[in-house]
This record gives sequence, C-alpha cells and structure tokens, in this order.
Amino acid sequence: MSPFARHDHPVRREKFDKSIYYNRLCPSPESCGGRSNCDRLFRATTTRSRLTAALSAEVIMQEQQTEQSETGNFRVDFDRWAELARTDPEAFEARRSRLIEETIGRMPEHKQQRMRCLQWKIDQVRARAANPMAACIRISEMMWDSLVGPGGLKEALDRLGDGRFEPLPTARVLDFPPRH
Repeated sequence: MSPFARHDHPVRREKFDKSIYYNRLCPSPESCGGRSNCDRLFRATTTRSRLTAALSAEVIMQEQQTEQSETGNFRVDFDRWAELARTDPEAFEARRSRLIEETIGRMPEHKQQRMRCLQWKIDQVRARAANPMAACIRISEMMWDSLVGPGGLKEALDRLGDGRFEPLPTARVLDFPPRH
C-alpha cells in the first residue's frame, strides 16, 4: 500500500482537485484528523504555496543554510520573502536567481551543469503555468515522478536491494565537425 493512502472522508472539489493535496499532506488515514483537519491543513498549505511556487527548492535550501548559520536552526523566514515579493517583485526575482546560482556554484563541479539544466526546466514550468498554484502543482509532480516514477530513486533502490545492480549501458559518441 502506498504511504499516502486515501482517506475515508469524502473529498470536495473546488477550483482544482484537492484530493492531490489530501493524499500528499496526510501520510495515512490513521494520522488524519478528519475532514476539518485536512481542510485546515489544505488552506494553510495553499495560502503559502502561491509564494512557494515562485521559490524553487534551491532557494529554500539556501535560506535554510543561511538561517542555520546565523541562528542555529533551519527556519525559513517566509514573511521576509513574502514581503519582498509583494513590495518589489523585481528584487525578489533577482535575489531568488542569485541564491539559486550561489547554491549551484557550491555543488561539486560535475553536478553543476545538471543542476542548471534542472533549474532551467523548473523556470520553464513556472513561465508556462497559468498561475503560481499551477506551477507549484506541476513542480511537485516533477519531484514525485523523480522519486517514484519510472527510472526514479525508488526503482533504483529496489534494484539495489534485490541485488539486480546493472551498470548503465554505454555507447561511443561520434564527434561531427561543424559545417561551414
């Protein structure tokens, strides 16, 4: 059974499908406090997710690292980010971009290009989305796919656990000279 089991209580539909959130917010029916608890958790999550859609995972990690080094805990100052986004969207975007690039720059050299490509993909999802909530949902789906989708982390761990480790296939890459 999935760790994100369905709930016993009915799920109402509004502008978009809340069941996605119910299934992912409450880890199991036993821990669910019922419909009112899910509704409260859903409202709190969707209120913050408008801004969270604008913040990529890299920025959040950067903020946590900054906050940890300054205060010794992992608290993200959501209110500070929200205020900046509300009062000066251009400064917000510039700061977000700078923190993303700094975070990628601290990664090992061999991972930086892959992370820049991933960030580009996230930025394209954000740009194509009708609104921040749609972007947040799509980016969340991307994360879940990389975890439990085909070729995802869960599949790789299952193969290792079963002793079926197979190296990735290799091929010779041909170098074609540019046309003049």
